[in-house]
Amino acid sequence: MITITITNSIIVKPFSLFICHLRIFINNIYLEYCQYFFNLNAANFFQIKKPFLHPQVILQ
Repeated sequence: MITITITNSIIVKPFSLFICHLRIFINNIYLEYCQYFFNLNAANFFQIKKPFLHPQVILQ
């Protein structure tokens, strides 16, 4: 089963920020098309990578 959803999810991790736009489910695995930002201080985020597929495993 393949499902494609459009998302605007934001994932905040220490020193980094992900903004995800597209999520593709294939069975229990999904790929997210994300922009990745890395902040060098609290006020500025610098984009250091182009959008990429960010694989995640969903545990059910």
